[in-house]
Amino acid sequence: WFQGQDFLGLSEILWSGYVSHTGNAMVDTLLSRGGLTSMTDLLLLLLCAFVFAGILEEIGLLVAIMKRLLRAINNKPLLIVSTAATTMVGVCLSSSEYVSMIINARLYGPIYNKLDVDSLDLAHIVTEVAVYMGALVPWSAGAVLSAATLGVATAEYLPYVFVAWLNIMFPCIGGFAAKPI
Repeated sequence: WFQGQDFLGLSEILWSGYVSHTGNAMVDTLLSRGGLTSMTDLLLLLLCAFVFAGILEEIGLLVAIMKRLLRAINNKPLLIVSTAATTMVGVCLSSSEYVSMIINARLYGPIYNKLDVDSLDLAHIVTEVAVYMGALVPWSAGAVLSAATLGVATAEYLPYVFVAWLNIMFPCIGGFAAKPI
């Protein structure tokens, strides 16, 4: 049906993974991977993170925290730095860069409008910070995936990812300029 595989064979590869038989051990190691069953730890982590975020939002805890925080924010630099900081905290608490992006974008949207700051700045800051923090927080989905794929623990590569730290700092530094970097 597709590359010599019938539907049953394809569904088995999707579920259990593919085993390569090229004759080259290194190539076989690179190409032989698990399917959905090998990703259950990551999928369960993401599921729990989204359930956690849903519970926090439903009980109104996030809105209460943000109301207190937003009373202190009255200028663009402080807004951008606080957006970056709460996005970092969100990744640490939820174990998911996606949950942190969604929550922070939804919670900060009104204050960005109130202070007449472009919503693209909000999207840029939240995305930039959450994506890079996802690889730096050892229990986050991004770090779990990186560690499983590369076979290197997060603590081992943490000192070498200075580009991630720089990309987290640039929007904050840019917050004091006319436009975030």
